[in-house]
Amino acid sequence: MMQLNVFSYRKVNESFHRRMVYHIGVDCGLFVEMNYMINAMLYCLSQRIRFQLYSDDANFGTGIGWTEYFLPFCEEVHETFHKKYNFHRLPSWRRILKVCRQQKSLGPLVWKLKSFPKTMMGRLMAFWVYKAYVQFAQDVSDPEQYYRIPELGINGSYYEAYALMARMVWRLQPEILHYETIYKEKLALPSLYDGIHIPTQGFQS
Repeated sequence: MMQLNVFSYRKVNESFHRRMVYHIGVDCGLFVEMNYMINAMLYCLSQRIRFQLYSDDANFGTGIGWTEYFLPFCEEVHETFHKKYNFHRLPSWRRILKVCRQQKSLGPLVWKLKSFPKTMMGRLMAFWVYKAYVQFAQDVSDPEQYYRIPELGINGSYYEAYALMARMVWRLQPEILHYETIYKEKLALPSLYDGIHIPTQGFQS
């Protein structure tokens, strides 16, 4: 199976002029955060936008960020305003209104409306710092069905492109990889086993 080289990815990614700063570790579990991030990376590649990461306050670590557990794959930024103004895309209006009817409450509507001034303030602060318009995590659109990025040899379905990106970013720091090996040996899992994910109730866009 084809492997995506992180150096090739960085070369292509850093050739783009438009920019997105993606905030990872906002308020979900690690693998949900990872899923959102990979979708954002695919979005950026397809739109020819440079992907950068903000992870200083990531909720899956102790304050170091992405590189506490994983090897770097892109440039990181450290401006603290991303903590407040850079967040996951909120549910669609249709979903919000449906939940309002179900809950018989305007709370979800107010929640979404409050996101607009926060996003605007974040954009102004980003323009002040970077001297250019910058997209945030809330700007990521739904994944495409097919991705063709010849510079990286990507020419396949969303699932194929997603798998390539996931394998590239999932590179553990040597010390973490060592602990992972030890824990796997202790668990003594068979080569094939079933797993069950029990999701918590929440908004879906």
